[in-house]
Amino acid sequence: MFFCIVYLFLKYFQIRGPEGPELIFLFFIGICSCRYFVGSDKLSDFVLFSSMAVGVLWYLGNIFVAATALSCATVIVFVKIPRYRVLQFAGTISYSLYLLHFPIGNRVLNIGKRFDEGAVYEAFLAGVALLTCVMAATIFYLFIEGPAQRLSRRVGRRYPAGEVTSPSPGAAADLP
Repeated sequence: MFFCIVYLFLKYFQIRGPEGPELIFLFFIGICSCRYFVGSDKLSDFVLFSSMAVGVLWYLGNIFVAATALSCATVIVFVKIPRYRVLQFAGTISYSLYLLHFPIGNRVLNIGKRFDEGAVYEAFLAGVALLTCVMAATIFYLFIEGPAQRLSRRVGRRYPAGEVTSPSPGAAADLP
């Protein structure tokens, strides 16, 4: 219901992002899928709220988007996908790739376009840019993201939820 009110507000004031306020409902379907997948919600909650969001998308005239969202949510939640090493590797470096694909990929493409042109060369250049981005993301994961994740787990084990408190007002006087 909240998302319907937000949508009507955005529609009334003609506020549109690059993809439009319909993204709110896609995001909401993703949240519902994730909550059911990790066991935070019951199946009935997932079906009810996802159906409402898909219905709003359908009503807005985005039938293709609604059908795609429903299909993706169903596959994510109910289909057991085998574990392939290539997919696990891609999932491992995905955030690093997300961060680096634009600056590194664009740099490779811009430099490469100075030497030649044509459809075959551009396809080759896109492949080189992809490989360069994957290599950079792997290095970034190994030396920055991975160690940061391990450090955050150690800090999380040291301070379990609820044990970290703010210092008492007199604690500052105890410092040397």
